[in-house]
Amino acid sequence: MEISAVENEIVGKWLASAHRFYISYIAIKDGWYIFRVTARHLLNQLGMKATRQAQMACGDFYVQDIEIQKMTNRSFIRHIKHLSDKAAYQEEGIR
Repeated sequence: MEISAVENEIVGKWLASAHRFYISYIAIKDGWYIFRVTARHLLNQLGMKATRQAQMACGDFYVQDIEIQKMTNRSFIRHIKHLSDKAAYQEEGIR
């Protein structure tokens, strides 16, 4: 079930404060939020120039529903940065 980021109250607040990340969609599956984050924006945030290939690359990052309820803006951003270091994070997990 895909939802628009702006339709989700909790996530909508984070996206407003974490606009430096490009999250192209958010889905919910079996109690997990799935964020698709474009690598280019993560690399820019970390002060690295994205290669042509990285500009189109993106990764899916998973956060449990119970975790997301407890996160603050800062911990959400830190979590996305941490997960961005793991290119194949749960690649086969939920799919």
